[in-house]
Amino acid sequence: MGTLDAAAAFEPGAPPAQTRGTYQLDAIAPKLPSVPVPIFEEKICDFSDFWTLFEANMDSQHSLNGLQQFNYLLSALRGETRRFIKGYPIGGDNYTLAVEYTFSTLYVIR
Repeated sequence: MGTLDAAAAFEPGAPPAQTRGTYQLDAIAPKLPSVPVPIFEEKICDFSDFWTLFEANMDSQHSLNGLQQFNYLLSALRGETRRFIKGYPIGGDNYTLAVEYTFSTLYVIR
């Protein structure tokens, strides 16, 4: 009886859900190396690249709350921009306010 089951598992034309002994490879996500948080060193010419990478790595992570995003932003900034952001109390709503106000005031995002 085991032979019949094994033969049935490899029957041509059998739909994958009914086929025994197969793996669903599309359900396995590749393990990629972590991408470091970019650092903004106050060079205006580097801001666009910094923000694109930061937003892709941090801002789009829906698993992070506003407090975590705020802390990542602080850790990624240097100089006057960091001092300006530190003026906001740390909190979820303030992450959005800090990003909108600081980057619309200090830098023109094109």
